[in-house]
Amino acid sequence: MSILSLDTSVLSKCIECGTATSPAARFCSECGATQPSQAVEVATVSMTSETFPRLNRITWFVLAAVVTMIASWAWVSTHPITAKAQYDFGTKYKNGDGVQKNDALAVNWYLKAAEQGEVNAQFNLGIMYESGDGVPKDDAQAVNWYLKAAAQGFERAKERLADIQRDTDLKFAELF
Repeated sequence: MSILSLDTSVLSKCIECGTATSPAARFCSECGATQPSQAVEVATVSMTSETFPRLNRITWFVLAAVVTMIASWAWVSTHPITAKAQYDFGTKYKNGDGVQKNDALAVNWYLKAAEQGEVNAQFNLGIMYESGDGVPKDDAQAVNWYLKAAAQGFERAKERLADIQRDTDLKFAELF
């Protein structure tokens, strides 16, 4: 008898209302949407208490939690985190929102997002390099990240660059 099984399957749901649909459905029976199908990968972990008859409830719970974590790690390793989510992680670490405040980890998450073009992460990296929060103070890096954000039309980055230009002899306003 197997200790556990891990099954992954693809289900479909309506984009509009979230109702489970057939992958071949042309419309949602619940809300009537004409293109309802959106594939969602689902991982299911199954364990039976018969395989461990002598385990008490706490041990059983811990074992189930460990197996669930392993399945989650396997899923995360094959499904990359979006730039927006990486930016959100950085913001949580920067502000100490639900996690212990850690500027170095915030910079790490902002870098991952900024390298993918996330404009808010680029601007926040500029701030962190300019102030030396989580990284050694580096005005050249700050300007570099502000320029990347400004090139995408981010107004606060343009304002910060204008302030830097006014306070120094640097000239870069023609880039945006």
